[in-house]
Amino acid sequence: ALCGSVQTLCLVSFPSATDTARVLFTLILLGLATGAVSNSAGHFKTYLAYSLPLIVPLSLLWMVCSGQNYSATTGLAVGALILVCITAILVGYARTAWRLFDESCRIRFRESDLNARLVKALGEAEVANRAKTRFLAAASHDLRQPLHAISLISAALGLRPLDAESKEIVTLLN
Repeated sequence: ALCGSVQTLCLVSFPSATDTARVLFTLILLGLATGAVSNSAGHFKTYLAYSLPLIVPLSLLWMVCSGQNYSATTGLAVGALILVCITAILVGYARTAWRLFDESCRIRFRESDLNARLVKALGEAEVANRAKTRFLAAASHDLRQPLHAISLISAALGLRPLDAESKEIVTLLN
């Protein structure tokens, strides 16, 4: 509000300014009010606090100060146009900018949360994968030991003198 009020001080010379200077003041102040939409990210109270001290005095001066080359009706119309139409457009832009800014922040926070959850899930998957590997190694070892013992016993049995039928069973077992 203070910044907008200070920038409006140039309007002190508005009543005695030429029509060209008045148009220049208007363009500069409305340009500042337009730029404030993006500078405030459209935050409504912030935008109004800055832009109303620019727009309201400018509009009123157009309405009450007659010019050299335009009628009082033209000045009234320009002031009303600035106050009603341009302000409505800029407030609409500010609301849209704020909505987009707010949505962008929400998306970013949601993305950060999802990334954190993904990193956690990845860590859990790595822990589970290591546990699976250890389990398979232990299970493989536990299964190989008895099979190896059976294989040794079967081989030792095959070295003994056996009848033909027993020798066939030992061969199948091996």
